[in-house]
Amino acid sequence: MYILSVIVSGKGKNGEGLKKPRRLHVLPPTVEAVNLGKEERESTSRTLAVNVLLLVIGLGVAYGVFLGIELAYSTNAPLRVVISQSMVPKYNVWDVVVVKGVGPQIVPVLIFNVPIQGINASTIKLGDDIIFWYPAYSLSDPIVHEVVGITPQASACQGDVEFTTHGINNQQGVNEPGICGSSFDGSGSYVIGVVTGKIPYVGYVSEFLKTPVGLILILTLIGILLAVEILEPGDHDTKSGT
Repeated sequence: MYILSVIVSGKGKNGEGLKKPRRLHVLPPTVEAVNLGKEERESTSRTLAVNVLLLVIGLGVAYGVFLGIELAYSTNAPLRVVISQSMVPKYNVWDVVVVKGVGPQIVPVLIFNVPIQGINASTIKLGDDIIFWYPAYSLSDPIVHEVVGITPQASACQGDVEFTTHGINNQQGVNEPGICGSSFDGSGSYVIGVVTGKIPYVGYVSEFLKTPVGLILILTLIGILLAVEILEPGDHDTKSGT
């Protein structure tokens, strides 16, 4: 109330006269200042739109490249991470093996499932390393082992080829028989691919990026890059105007 009385009556607490407060004159912004602020906002919006567009294009290109690899290798999983030691020293844990699809395969393309045909299982030779499902081991992932036995026109595989495999780091005699050449042979054990190469230890990166921490790290980096790109134009405009 004291402050209000001073402003209204011009008198202090003891009735003493006070100097009238000075009036502050607020000048309206100039046309140049208004236009400059408008240009800065438009520049920021354009920068954000361009960066989002570039991000979408980059993701689209990456998806297109990987889809091309899937179609070229006739499988929806041309790269697989080794997670066991059964093929050491040929394949170490976290190596990535390059896989060529065998038999009928399905490659998802956006919302569609595209059926494609991999190589024929009859082209697999002794000593080749194959990727296969083997329910007897109750594993949630397929296995990669070396082919040590081939039976053409096997009755267990409805006349198709049958394979026996072995992990080179496993004990002798621990083999996987009864692996059919196709999922259509009526067996739960069948080949899905043959190894054509490997990329050492890349699996460390791919497995880390699948974790919540890896996902948060990627999103954080993208956010930082976008923020830097958005803030830079304003900084440059301010410097150029001083």
